[in-house]
Amino acid sequence: MLGIGLITLFTGLIAGSYPAFYLSALKPARILQGSSKKASKSAVLRKALVVVQFALSVMLIIATAIIFSQLNYIRTTELGYDKENVLVIRHQWERMGKKHRTFRQELAKHPLILSAAGSQLNPTNIAYGPVYFNWKGRDPQAQIAMNSNPVTMEYLETMRMKVKTGRGFNEKDRRVALLNEEAVKIMGFDNPIGEILVAFTGKKRKYRVIGVLEKVHFQPLSENIQPTVIFTGNVMGGSVLVRLHPENIPEAIGAVQEIWNKHFPMTPFDYHFLDEDYSNLYRSEERMGTLLNYASLLAVLIACLGLFGLASFTTEQRTKEIGIRKVLGATVPGIVTLLGKDFAKLVLLANIIAWPVVYYFMNNWLQDFAYRININLLIFLAVAILSILVALTTVSFQATKAAMANPVKSLRYE
Repeated sequence: MLGIGLITLFTGLIAGSYPAFYLSALKPARILQGSSKKASKSAVLRKALVVVQFALSVMLIIATAIIFSQLNYIRTTELGYDKENVLVIRHQWERMGKKHRTFRQELAKHPLILSAAGSQLNPTNIAYGPVYFNWKGRDPQAQIAMNSNPVTMEYLETMRMKVKTGRGFNEKDRRVALLNEEAVKIMGFDNPIGEILVAFTGKKRKYRVIGVLEKVHFQPLSENIQPTVIFTGNVMGGSVLVRLHPENIPEAIGAVQEIWNKHFPMTPFDYHFLDEDYSNLYRSEERMGTLLNYASLLAVLIACLGLFGLASFTTEQRTKEIGIRKVLGATVPGIVTLLGKDFAKLVLLANIIAWPVVYYFMNNWLQDFAYRININLLIFLAVAILSILVALTTVSFQATKAAMANPVKSLRYE
């Protein structure tokens, strides 16, 4: 708060010092002689300030549009699983013990619950270990670690993941694994189905590969897809994932809680939704987009105030000229166009200055995302048209007022 107060005071002093020094430096003799040197210098400064204000406004608006386009791309990108209507219940294995299986089975029997699965890690950030694997044909000198996640048999059904090659889990399986395409490339398999993986997870365990997953984003879209292995095993903590029927979410949550309290009466029912975890991955980007949105509105308002002041000053300076033009037959639309044209040029210049700057910074920002949009140049064109329309709307009030004034009064004006 102290910093904001000091910035406000400093801004007020700087803004007020210029007119104060300017007025105190005026010489009466120059004024009586009608010297216009200082006036011309002041006009250049006023126009420069308007250009800078609008350039900043244009940069903020374009940056906001690009950020929200990227966030929309993130929200709509196919992740390889369905994150909607999935309840995540945190748990510890020692508190659940052998009841883990019976709890999931009872959940699946309820009409408002579609399926339930156990997972060591949250699907939005699978990076277990990483675990070191061995397989036939691996370079013995290479230390290759891959992300992995132990899950229960119902995992694919609950997460609605698809298998590209081979098959998914079933109840008869014991120690089987699914790979993603990145893992297959690292292992060098032409056909990984049936291959044996040896995992070093404290104990040496063997897993038989039964399938290859379709493209799945287990990490944020700011990262490339990492080689990942999903295998069956004891879920030693982590989460229970419960897919709810979408028609009655509150009642479904109540049903899950009732079954939870039945099996684990001494353990708090701690839950959240999977899509919340996904949103939290991009919370900082969403906050930045919101802040830029407000900053853009404020910047446009300030720029319009500056433009309105410049338009008022300019029309007053050209009062006699407007009167003469009206006497010679100029129309109101013609005079408004004449005055507005000069301001449109200033705003167009502001856009030309702003475009390369904002393109450079936003292109660098997008490089942080492995999966990103291409900057659409139509955004720049749309913002330019919008800024010119806003400027003309701001100026038109003063221009119309001056154009509709009685030319006799305008010619008498000094």
